[in-house]
This record gives sequence, structure tokens and C-alpha cells, in this order.
Amino acid sequence: MHIVITISPSQCMLYSKALFLFLLLLQNSPDYNLSGALYSFFSEF
Repeated sequence: MHIVITISPSQCMLYSKALFLFLLLLQNSPDYNLSGALYSFFSEF
């Protein structure tokens, strides 16, 4: 069985916007080290 996951451009934009807002919320939180680690992790892709 072969499973293929396709993501449409609109979904990709939605996910990127959600991720961006998530990172903004993390940067405003006191745990800034976690947001820095997540940001460096996601910027690899």
C-alpha cells in the first residue's frame, strides 16, 4: 500500500501563516530559548 500526501498551495500558505503566528506567540512568551530553537529548526526546511 502506497500513501501519497498532497498539499495544495492554499493549504501550504495556511500552514505557513499558522506557523508564523505560532512563532510570534512564542517570541512574546518568556520562554524565548524554545522559540529560538524552534525557529532554527523550521528555518532548515
